[in-house]
Amino acid sequence: MLETRYRYQYFKRCPFCGGTDFRPKGRKGTGVAFHPQVVACPGCGLLFVNPIADAESMREYYAGYGETNPRSVEISASVREYVAAAHERMGEPTDGRFLDVGAASGEIMEAFRDLGWAVDGVELSGAFVDFARRERGLETLQQAAIGEVDYPDASFDYVRFWHVIEHLREPVKALENIYRWLKPGGVLHMGMPNPVTPLGEVITLVTGRFGLGQDHTFGFPKATTARILTSLGFELEEHRIYANRRWKKGPKDRLHNALRRIWPSSVAYWQSAYARKPTSVERS
Repeated sequence: MLETRYRYQYFKRCPFCGGTDFRPKGRKGTGVAFHPQVVACPGCGLLFVNPIADAESMREYYAGYGETNPRSVEISASVREYVAAAHERMGEPTDGRFLDVGAASGEIMEAFRDLGWAVDGVELSGAFVDFARRERGLETLQQAAIGEVDYPDASFDYVRFWHVIEHLREPVKALENIYRWLKPGGVLHMGMPNPVTPLGEVITLVTGRFGLGQDHTFGFPKATTARILTSLGFELEEHRIYANRRWKKGPKDRLHNALRRIWPSSVAYWQSAYARKPTSVERS
């Protein structure tokens, strides 16, 4: 019995492939009270916490999440570059429509709008939403979780789904909705952690601990990500894992940067995927 104020539900089947042969990942659990155990599905490779906090407990846990005040209305050069590349990927449309899931303060929404796109967004943090509406005039940014919103079919040309999926209770359903919301030929750009690295496996072997992150519920190894996206009908255009440079100067940061140079896969903690909805959609 979990000693916590939250309420939990157990998965009896894998949320993706339906398998039942779950295997604990980490003999000593996660070390995190909110979700103390991760399991792996050998059928599809999906990693997920089991048990998982129920929907009401998740809302309670995330109350006030990200309630920090943005410091600037300036749009960074890196955001401008990202949006320009997305605009080019989509053929530089004059009437494109963009959805940002996990929009934060609306910086990327504003940059898309500056290129003539119609923009929509979803963000959990009330502080971010208030700022984006007040300072950027982004009235189409909703304060909500992705499971609480809906859009008509074939609404968007480009959806950015950046480091949100690993926090959800129903990630596959969220991807199904995004697929439906995209126009034929539309693109999903999704970011998430890469939960399995060589160095991480060694640390788990030594410590007995394996976690997906303080408040993460699902982990998607690269092959599993590809399998899920293609099973929903997406065509993968670009998919990579990568290691970011750390700018702090502590011993762990220096070690990370050294490994990034000589053994990059050992610290490739991040994942990015571009997936396109086919122009001609034929799904049963």
